[in-house]
Amino acid sequence: MVEPVSGTNDGRNPRRIMGLETEFGVACSAGSGVPSGPGVTPPTPDALARELFAPHVRDYGSTNTYLPNGSRFYLDVGAHPEYATAECDDLADLLAQDKAGERMLGDRAAAMEERRTERGAPGTVHVFKNNVDAHGHSYGCHENYLIPRSLNLDAVMPTLATFLVSRTLFIGAGALVSARPTARLSSPHSPRVTAPRNTPPDTGGGTEFHLSQRAEHLWSDFDTSTTRNRPLVNARDEPHADAAEYRRLHVICGDSSMSQATTLLKVGALDLLLRVMEAGGSLPSFALENPARTLREISAHGTSASPMTLVEGTRSGTHSGTHSGTHSGTRTGTRGGIGGDASGGTRERTISAQDAQAEFYLAIAEHYLNHGPHTALHDAALDLWKRSLEAAQSENWDSVATELDWVIKKNLLTRYTERTGCPLDDPRVARLNLAFHDVSRHGLFSALETHGLARTLVSPSQIAHAQHHPPATTRAALRGRFVEQARKARREYSVDWTHLTVKHPSERTVTILDPYTTEHPDVDALLRSLGT
Repeated sequence: MVEPVSGTNDGRNPRRIMGLETEFGVACSAGSGVPSGPGVTPPTPDALARELFAPHVRDYGSTNTYLPNGSRFYLDVGAHPEYATAECDDLADLLAQDKAGERMLGDRAAAMEERRTERGAPGTVHVFKNNVDAHGHSYGCHENYLIPRSLNLDAVMPTLATFLVSRTLFIGAGALVSARPTARLSSPHSPRVTAPRNTPPDTGGGTEFHLSQRAEHLWSDFDTSTTRNRPLVNARDEPHADAAEYRRLHVICGDSSMSQATTLLKVGALDLLLRVMEAGGSLPSFALENPARTLREISAHGTSASPMTLVEGTRSGTHSGTHSGTHSGTRTGTRGGIGGDASGGTRERTISAQDAQAEFYLAIAEHYLNHGPHTALHDAALDLWKRSLEAAQSENWDSVATELDWVIKKNLLTRYTERTGCPLDDPRVARLNLAFHDVSRHGLFSALETHGLARTLVSPSQIAHAQHHPPATTRAALRGRFVEQARKARREYSVDWTHLTVKHPSERTVTILDPYTTEHPDVDALLRSLGT
């Protein structure tokens, strides 16, 4: 055991600033009486996105804004609306803020439909929380975690990459992927995934069910390029906080999650992994030979995937991965009935994704037992992780059938194909797949929640509150108050994650580098100057 890094979260403090950034896709199908067919040009994605934003531009004067609930809402590159949650230091707040973004986009889609009907061009507006459009372009869901500057990301990246790649077994959103070699980004041979029991084999001809939508669009582990050489983790150093004290871990490899339980597992497990790293705790010593290729393999094959190939010398042992890039020690056996010591203590160069996840779980659960933070939602995240591991071992996913996105979707598609007899490459299945991700009133997921087919963790009232109010325990509370009062006073202002500015009569800016603060005398003075 090494000493914890300076300025670290040793696990006892339940607070960590976290946030999610989600890009959405927009589509509109013409209503009855609207010309369509040859010679009629449908609106472009850019035109649809700008139409969706039109009332927002009228109210805020821009397509790049911060809202009274502390979040950021803007039109990103590629005509994708993007919603970035406010800074959250509590998992319940994060889940509510994420769902608040969905509800806000759904409300804007409904309003856009009404405007189109009023001008005689009715249509059905869809907003998709997914990661791939009809042309194969990928857009993301980015996870953000505030970490101490002293945590050496280069040193822990091999372990972190192994964790991020192997967790795809549980946090993927499910994808329909063309199996034709000319349309694939991964290897041309790709058997179907191991699906929940009692589901028929995939008979979709040119289409297969994979676990992850993002997997086929990632090419490195740690890089500053997020398009040309899209990595698991964005290496750009933009902490949105005091750079001497903090750094932001910007994870861009995960799928957008519809299930609240999947979001909890995705964020909660990584939060706990970081706490072990920050405290100098012991973790499995793994380094993947090719993380991006391994990710695509796991997405395509699921629990039937070939074992992950490791860098020579990293199969055995645990390490305290905070200060150096070396890996040493003697590998310990698994405990608590999950996983197994497949290597028998040898230095094998392979391990399955489920066995790697089991070893991560055991190390993290032990640290959590001794150090915390003991919160109800961290408990729930560990419980879901444990049950997911047991499901992977038994290849029976019934116990998590209402919690993991890809399992919920797989069961939905399977029931449909069994009832209709259509294959996976049928256009009706493609439409059902999209409807799963549609956050408009035409989507399916809210109905799945209503009928108990998708587990919820935060209440509708919590989500409604998060639409209009920032988290009360972070810097977002100050930003939300400022935006609300500046708008009420009809004053020209500008905002970003760390700055609040009043433009007239004289420009005044307050910088807030501490994301945990909820009180700031300069902000109080700035608010008083607004005269509200």
